[in-house]
Parts: sequence; C-alpha cells; structure tokens
Amino acid sequence: MIFLNILVVAGILSHTKTAADDQPPTRECGGQHVCTTLMKYKDGTVVDEGDNCYCREGVSSCSKEWDNTHGDNSLTWQHYERAHWTVQYRFCTNVFQGKKQCQGDEMAAVVETDIKKWEPLVDEPRCVCGADVSFKIMGWKRVGNKWKYFYKCEKEECPRPSTTLTEQSACARIYIDVNKYTDKVLEVDFLCNCPDGYMCPTKFDEKADSKKVMQDNTGNYVVKYCDSIMKQKISSLNES
Repeated sequence: MIFLNILVVAGILSHTKTAADDQPPTRECGGQHVCTTLMKYKDGTVVDEGDNCYCREGVSSCSKEWDNTHGDNSLTWQHYERAHWTVQYRFCTNVFQGKKQCQGDEMAAVVETDIKKWEPLVDEPRCVCGADVSFKIMGWKRVGNKWKYFYKCEKEECPRPSTTLTEQSACARIYIDVNKYTDKVLEVDFLCNCPDGYMCPTKFDEKADSKKVMQDNTGNYVVKYCDSIMKQKISSLNES
C-alpha cells in the first residue's frame, strides 16, 4: 500500500491507497485543477499518488512521467517536512504558459482546496521559478471553507540545530484557535527550510503544544523546531 501525505484539514492527512483509489476518477478536471501528484524520493524513485480527476483533453494530457524541465503543465515543489523529497503536481493544460519569471520574494503561486475534500487547483499562477529551481511552500491558511497554500521560489535554510546556542532551530509557527476542541489549526507559516537530515514537524500536538502557546499580532501560535529525521523514525516505531 502507498501512504500519501496530503495537506488537508489541520495540517497532514495520511491517506492509505485502496482498491477504490485505483478506479478511474469520475470528476472532470477544471482548467487549473491538479490532475495527479507525483512524489520523487532521494534515490530517484518516482511514485504516482493517483488521479484526482480526469482531463477532458484525454488521458495522455495528465502525464505520469516526471518532468525535469519544470514545464508549463506542472508545479514542482520541495516537500515541506523532508527537503530530499520533491512533489510534482501535473495539470491537463499549460497553467503556467506565458508567466514571467519570479523576482526575489515574489509570491509564485497559490493552490487551494476544499477543507473537506482534496481537490487542489492553482487559484493564482502568478510567475515561474528558474528551469532548475523548484517552488518552495511557505505555508498554508484556512480562508472560509478553503485551505490556501502559498509558494515562492526562494526560501532561507534554517541554521543547523547544533550551531545554535539553544541547540534548537525554529522552522515554523502554527496558528491555532484556542477556543476550539478539534480542528484548531488556522495557519502554518514556515520560517525557513530545515537542513539535510532534519524535518519541520507541522502537526499540532494537543498534549505537548497546548502548554507552549504564545501570541503575536496575528493570533495564538506554537513554534515548531527542526527535528532529526532519525529521531522521528525511532519515535514513530516506539509509538507503533
């Protein structure tokens, strides 16, 4: 089975691929909807995470082949937790055709989906990164009944934890609604990219994080720190 890490309701939804997922999609893609998602791992392995919808232009319009050229019908971005994973959204049409190259800190694209259904589309394709540069996810925010995900071309790298005075390296802020019992997450704001060998945890831990809530002009939040990928693997094994 293939486990998909998909950003939906409160940060991360783990989806197990079932026989139903292997059936052809019944929903037609709109012009800017993501028709399928590809995941590329450090060893070069590419995994097709399954169709979200079907292209009216035909099956061949939604390619399952990895696009190394960062073409107009794909959006390639560095995984938000593990920098050595790369995600590629594929589209039926050339969504980014004719878009200028992004400059500096310019917002490159905004992707949105319904909070209850994973039906991603590029709401605002603004500009493109260089031919050998992936988009970087800067965070996501709940707006009404939608989740909006924000992408730029440039993203600073976090200091390696061992080089800081506290041996901690802040990588994200998770804004929450403290008055809710469930689905508390309102926004995730990445501060930087964790260095190789580290990940930025983006899940709000009710038990541990509730004691660490701070406040700024935006609202109530908790800070997340770069964590060793090996430490996370050991922790997951112990929990199972």
